Amino acid sequence: MNYHCCRSGTYKPKGKGIKSLKSQGSAKIGISCPAIIKVRQSTENVVVQYFPNHKNHENQLEHLRLSESDRAAVAGIDIRKEITVDSGRKILIEKKDIHNIKRDFKINGYIKRHEVDAVSVKLWTREMKNNGENCIVFFKEQGQSGNDYGLEDEDFVLIIMIDFQKEMITKYGKDKICIDETHGRNSYDFNLYSVLVVDEHKNGIPVVFCFSNKSSEDVFRIYSSAIKNAVGIFETTTFMTDDAPTFYNAWSYVMATVKNVLLCALHDTRNWHQNLNKIKNPEKRKIVNKALKAVKEELCLETFSKLMKQFIQELLNDSDTCEFGKYFQQNYAKRPEKWAYCYRKGVGINTNMYLESLHKKIKYHYFEEKHVKRLDIAIDGLLKLVRDLILQRLIKITKRTISSDKLSKIVNSHRLGLEIQSNRIEKLADNEWKIESNHSNYLICKKEEECHRLCNIKCTACKICIHSYTCSCVDNLIRGNICKHIQKVAKMFLNDTHNEEIQEIYVNQNDILKETFDVLPCSSKSANNDGHESKKRKTESILALIDEYELTLEEGSKIHRNLDSILNIFYNKKEHYNKQVKMMESSTINIKKKIEKQPGFSTRRKRCTAGTLKNPTTEEGYLLVFEGFSRFISFKMPTLSIKEELLFQKLGKRYSEEEFNELCFEFGLELDEVVIEKPDPSQDLEITVFKIDIPANRYDLLCIEGLCRSLKIFQNELKIPRYSLSCPQEKQRLIIDPATAQVRPFAVAAILRGITFTQSNYDSFIDLQDKLHQNVCRRRTIAAIGTHDLDTITGPFLFTAKPPKQIKFCPLNKDKEYTAEELMEIYSSDMHLKQYLHIIKDKPVYPIIYDQNNVVLSMPPIINGEHTKINFNTKNVFIEVTSLDLHKAKVVLDTLVCMFSEYCNEPFMIEPVEVVDPSGNVVLYPELKYRTEMLSPKFVNKSIGINETPESIANLLTKMCLKAEVASKTGEIKVEVPPTRHDVIHACDIMEDVAIAYGYNNILKTIPNTVTIASQLPLIKLSEQLSLELAHAGFTEALSFTLCSKNDVSMKLRSEDALSVAIHIANPKTLEFQVVRTSLLPGLLKTIHANKKMPLPLKLFEIADVVIKDNKKDVGARNERRLCAVYYNKKPGFEIIHGLLDRVMQLLDVPPSSETSSGYCIKAYDNPTFFAGRCAAVMFGEKKIGTLGVLHPECIINFELNMPCSALELNIEPFL
Repeated sequence: MNYHCCRSGTYKPKGKGIKSLKSQGSAKIGISCPAIIKVRQSTENVVVQYFPNHKNHENQLEHLRLSESDRAAVAGIDIRKEITVDSGRKILIEKKDIHNIKRDFKINGYIKRHEVDAVSVKLWTREMKNNGENCIVFFKEQGQSGNDYGLEDEDFVLIIMIDFQKEMITKYGKDKICIDETHGRNSYDFNLYSVLVVDEHKNGIPVVFCFSNKSSEDVFRIYSSAIKNAVGIFETTTFMTDDAPTFYNAWSYVMATVKNVLLCALHDTRNWHQNLNKIKNPEKRKIVNKALKAVKEELCLETFSKLMKQFIQELLNDSDTCEFGKYFQQNYAKRPEKWAYCYRKGVGINTNMYLESLHKKIKYHYFEEKHVKRLDIAIDGLLKLVRDLILQRLIKITKRTISSDKLSKIVNSHRLGLEIQSNRIEKLADNEWKIESNHSNYLICKKEEECHRLCNIKCTACKICIHSYTCSCVDNLIRGNICKHIQKVAKMFLNDTHNEEIQEIYVNQNDILKETFDVLPCSSKSANNDGHESKKRKTESILALIDEYELTLEEGSKIHRNLDSILNIFYNKKEHYNKQVKMMESSTINIKKKIEKQPGFSTRRKRCTAGTLKNPTTEEGYLLVFEGFSRFISFKMPTLSIKEELLFQKLGKRYSEEEFNELCFEFGLELDEVVIEKPDPSQDLEITVFKIDIPANRYDLLCIEGLCRSLKIFQNELKIPRYSLSCPQEKQRLIIDPATAQVRPFAVAAILRGITFTQSNYDSFIDLQDKLHQNVCRRRTIAAIGTHDLDTITGPFLFTAKPPKQIKFCPLNKDKEYTAEELMEIYSSDMHLKQYLHIIKDKPVYPIIYDQNNVVLSMPPIINGEHTKINFNTKNVFIEVTSLDLHKAKVVLDTLVCMFSEYCNEPFMIEPVEVVDPSGNVVLYPELKYRTEMLSPKFVNKSIGINETPESIANLLTKMCLKAEVASKTGEIKVEVPPTRHDVIHACDIMEDVAIAYGYNNILKTIPNTVTIASQLPLIKLSEQLSLELAHAGFTEALSFTLCSKNDVSMKLRSEDALSVAIHIANPKTLEFQVVRTSLLPGLLKTIHANKKMPLPLKLFEIADVVIKDNKKDVGARNERRLCAVYYNKKPGFEIIHGLLDRVMQLLDVPPSSETSSGYCIKAYDNPTFFAGRCAAVMFGEKKIGTLGVLHPECIINFELNMPCSALELNIEPFL
């Protein structure tokens, strides 16, 4: 039998290659080692030949295995394995018992030097000095005079720095220095400050510890001076800290100024997210966060400057984001070099995660998740931390290991790098490449020199280390990772050149071991511990040997007797200590309470919230900053926010959240959320706010008055009010000048007499105007409201229009007069009014309203006059609404006066105003018309699916604020629609209210009876059949939006005439949806742009409707069903699109023919969308039904594509 060296031979993997090889490599050296033991056994003896000499390898620790005895000693004793029925109290042993045993038996090497903590710490410092340990670089105890250092007598400062730490800061401190405070205080309210450097393994090494009860620049100067006295003055390249300037100020005063002073990216992001709550609109909050991240991560300094300027301007000019904009401008805009990525390129550090990790180790491992009461225990824990870090560093150097986090990043980058298509890589020079990405282009450079450092951060598959290449992406340039772009280039370079493995640098382990143990801290050394380590080792050996050998009964008894004698020595020994000076404790710390956990991962499934902040792409960030935030706000139904106390006061009783939610649901509303808000952040006052979603057409529910009135009527607690007009002897008059036809031709007005304002109803009055402006008035573009104190002006009033130079007045909240031109300039930077200036800015005349004495009431839709401003003392309110649409003006006026007429001396009584139109006709406003609708009970029951009597239906309608009664003659239901219910247009709207009042949950589900035979429409059937065939041909079906932008159908397709046949959307809410599409091609090209990273070729099709203007149709337009297909690849592929056309015609049974009357043919055709000479028209029945060809290069570029594309678009309706 032969026993070979364990290092001899070649490594043969047993798996499938999924798991990576260990970082230190295989124990096998790849060749034979001559060391061998040959054993030959005969009948009488055993002959052993021993060849002890090893060759071709060293005796490296990382490749040796633990002996069985060592493994047994490490394993120790499982207490619960020894438990029996008779074990007694041992059965109940738990974690705190183990902790107490460790404390009482002084396990882990710690023995208190004195019962008094202050004395124990002082004894430890003396012991360190007497033993020649120079780890105390500064010590000032409490009670000692601190005048020489600028400290008070009660101040405490202890700075610890062992030899290993001095070596590390000397070696790595010139690159990066991180400093921060460890949160989680002890009972003395001492703070722990740590200075940290980053070693070659990208691991954080704490190099100095400081305990102090004071957090000031004076203490930090002492801290920095102690470092200088220990290792001398040195310059560092990068200094990272939190947002407090005291750390860096002290460092630069003692050492030198630093080139890169950075703030931790995580701290910045955390602060920004907290202050983003200043933006009340949750959707706008997300958008600002995306723009903020785009600005922060921009790597080009010039682009960053432009983004920064535009970003701040957008923030300050928006009323919702202004408060956050001021915070950002004050705290971050003036020092971008501390947080912007463009200033930290190549620095290799972005966050203070090294210190975050250190904090967690200290608090949750070495301090056992407790607020440590004694300082000497804390010091011992820190020295053990350094000891463990030294040994971990020894392991990393010896076994060449890398952390799982860094390894996973390398593996993930390698996987993503393989997914990059090779055709996206362009070689610029011998050691320089460019990779084209979906969002940007990245430059990769290979360094000229070989890496001769002891480098563990490497990709073994690509045979590169972190120092081999550089890339211009954020992952490499900022975060210091081997990015996917480097992995891809390295893999291609490896395949091209077949370069060898990365050069392995031999490590002399004996030297490293000697250096390591020379600098190990004596963290476990205790007072009077002569022979202690020897006793401890013998005890551990006994534990290991007990499990290894079987003992006789006599041997076991002898061991028991000796062990009892040893234990009696310790039980009978007592030490007495004299209590001396105590450290001053802080009563605010509960030392038994566990330290609050820092944010981390959780396996619990959490509820998704609308406020989640997500990261944008580069393009999204640029669009958000340069095109403004408002464009990207999606519109939803208005929300009414009401304070809880005010809501229940108006309703006359209190509800629980569940009860009120149920009431809203029954009434057809939705309680969006209930939130706690702080009106004043500086105070602790909190209020509960109910947020209710209101249907967009229920203008009567947009204020608390209308909502509570309707809910009380719904619960039969209030009768429906009757709105009426008063008959004053002299009516006020508003005259409309014909000049207003150029800007706003219509105006209506009304008066609320004897109104009483309180703080709550005044706020509601202003809030309702704002909601109407945003909703039915379409942000004042259609209509604008003006409210004025009637007692300050004299009628009649004139609504006219004048050139801006001729208009001059004192606007609201100003103290002097301005011309209209001056006001437009002033308000161009106003965060609230800026958004309305475009409505009249380019008009030759501006609308203006005067009273009899030429006092300006308002310049709609921009601003009211200061002279007519209303306040709490206002008793008579003159309300005017100017508009482009008379009906909208009536709706707005009716809603406003009906909602707040309840506060007048005569509730629900409104004084009308005579309005004289340009033709001289006089009309009284508001009209307050009540409309009557007749409804068949049978039709209502049938339509809804219920079976109610006419009287019951009438009662249900009355609950919904629609007064109803049964007509005695016909049995029909007579419904009176009040002036507040402008949402009721048709009988179906009335039936909807019946269904709401009845309760949707109470309606039984039934299948309606029909007498027709269902069949598929021929057009739909043809579309589905063609879709199936095109899918069989290898094309993928897409579904794009019916609405698109004007640029999509005109400029991007190079078609100037497209807009003349397109249906335009009035007042589009976004630029993306301005017209109805006239072609399917833009949607497919945008789909290709969104999927450019997919493997080529991309073959897409869509069969859907387009809409074309047609004066022959009653509605002025017609739908047209079309088929559109595109082919996107490195080559145009015209023949593929042509072949698809032939296949479609074959399926339609339409043969090719030179005579269009009997088949189809293609003819040369000029279309600016297609490449000249490579476009054809599809003819059928003497009529052009489609186009095919190669798209023009400009069209390709307009849709941000970079490869040729061929397209076919065909009208399929002629084939029905």
